[in-house]
Amino acid sequence: MKNLKQNIASPIHAELGVYAKVCFAPIYKLPDILKETQNMEENVIIEITENSLNAFSEKFLEKSKPNQFYDKNVFFTQKLRGSKYNQFQVIGNLGGIPTDSEFTSDTDFYIISDFIFEEVKCGIIDTQLVELGKKLNSKGKKHTKLKVLTEKVFLEHIHKRCLNINDQVTLHLISKLI
Repeated sequence: MKNLKQNIASPIHAELGVYAKVCFAPIYKLPDILKETQNMEENVIIEITENSLNAFSEKFLEKSKPNQFYDKNVFFTQKLRGSKYNQFQVIGNLGGIPTDSEFTSDTDFYIISDFIFEEVKCGIIDTQLVELGKKLNSKGKKHTKLKVLTEKVFLEHIHKRCLNINDQVTLHLISKLI
């Protein structure tokens, strides 16, 4: 874990001498960057901060459909509330494909645990978020359609959806997590 206020140059493949610089200091305002993620320029750096994570979540809620998770790949960070299998089952109930083992270019949603989000608020960046930053800022921008949410926003969205459509099974699963 790294302090949020430092620029981090870390080896991706030390044996190849390849380094990536992930910047967590404010360079661009993320809400401006989020206007059209698909049309991002190569030189735009996406920050992983409390504000940027909140902005990603707000954008998700604004564009929410009744079931955005159907047939989508959903990546969960470590340190989730309760058992990760409950949240995996929720995604399965919605027709999505959950994972916590591999974040790939096919990933549609990236759910950040509340524990890791609280660390971000304290200036600590988990290694999974460092990796997220590297992939978001990599050459080629393969993750331009990725939606990043906090666990809290994810669960609140699912809760509202369950109430709206009277999905008692999924509501029961998340009631243990809310």
